[in-house]
Amino acid sequence: MLKYADKQFYLDGKPVLLMAGEIHYYRLDPSEWQPRIDELKSAGFNTVATYIPWVCHEHVEGDIDLTGKYNERHNIKAFIELCEANDLYLFLRPGPFIMAEMKNDGIPHWVYKKYPWIIPSGFDGQEATTPTLDYLAPDFLKAVKNWYHAIMTLISSHIPSKGGKVIG
Repeated sequence: MLKYADKQFYLDGKPVLLMAGEIHYYRLDPSEWQPRIDELKSAGFNTVATYIPWVCHEHVEGDIDLTGKYNERHNIKAFIELCEANDLYLFLRPGPFIMAEMKNDGIPHWVYKKYPWIIPSGFDGQEATTPTLDYLAPDFLKAVKNWYHAIMTLISSHIPSKGGKVIG
């Protein structure tokens, strides 16, 4: 387990210096993952940080793809396993809101279509000019709960207590 105390991170009770570099797996052909990992490691990093954009993994409500079934770039399972095989820690950020220059800030398009009432209006009552949502709307939270269930099931099987390298 990762802990922070006395201005120091500890992993399984031992001090650890985490040096993270960002690799957005979903923007790269899988054949580029290993070369990017090699570059990251050669620069002295021991941790990969990445977003896990919901918009990439659930194009159709209820059909969550974490294995690259529809687009090989979106195989987060394989990316996690590759990082672990390279003895790298992972810091994963599954959103739901991620920004990262993603459409809808990482929120799937179907959420906007199915629940148009979660798109807030401005103070003048007019439709918002940015693709933001009411992040506390019950329908949005229900959709996020389903996303979190799927992605956390995968992530939780890769935490250190289960032999994995996901630390955040």
